[in-house]
Amino acid sequence: MIHIPTVQLKEQCTEEALCHEGELVLHYTSTLPQLHGLSNRPQRRINRYYQHLEQTFQKACQTKLLAQSAIAADTAHSSAVPFTAMEVSLTYETTYLDDDFWSLTWTLCVTCGHSPLLFQRQGDVWALRTGLPCSLRQFSPGKQKKKQRLLYQAQKAAAAQNCRGPGRNGRRCSFTICDDELLCFWPTVLNSKCEEDFFSFSVPFSAKDHQIC
Repeated sequence: MIHIPTVQLKEQCTEEALCHEGELVLHYTSTLPQLHGLSNRPQRRINRYYQHLEQTFQKACQTKLLAQSAIAADTAHSSAVPFTAMEVSLTYETTYLDDDFWSLTWTLCVTCGHSPLLFQRQGDVWALRTGLPCSLRQFSPGKQKKKQRLLYQAQKAAAAQNCRGPGRNGRRCSFTICDDELLCFWPTVLNSKCEEDFFSFSVPFSAKDHQIC
């Protein structure tokens, strides 16, 4: 078996205050991971994904969100009402890491004062020997009957609580793993604004009992 050196995580942090006509209208921060200690190809694959995520985030803040904030500021001033700058953050949390798997969630949050505007959360699970993302199906035995599969169980749990399901083939569903749990989650509304707009479903789990993706 190929030996994989101990994996190390470092953080890439970005912060910028954006102004419109000399007034602060948007402040954004991001903290995303960079992996070290893998072989070159898997490491490049994974790090490139989060570099692209960071670039996409910054571009959205500097264009679309900045334009929205500028319009909101102009509207507030013309109506003689208080204006509060938009706050945007992109953060992550590791839920599991060993020589085979890395599991994490990243969260995008947009607020204006005490008002939530946008909340997005995604789970990523990576196979560290290949640098490829794992799918939920890879953590379910291939010969399981439909009613025993994780996605089916998640859909059934949502229906029991009258919540919107993850869509056909689990399109909106993402997942994370940890030492004792596999967690599936997805938004139950079209425009999620807070954590309560997400449905979650978990099952007992151990990554050590599964083969590499």
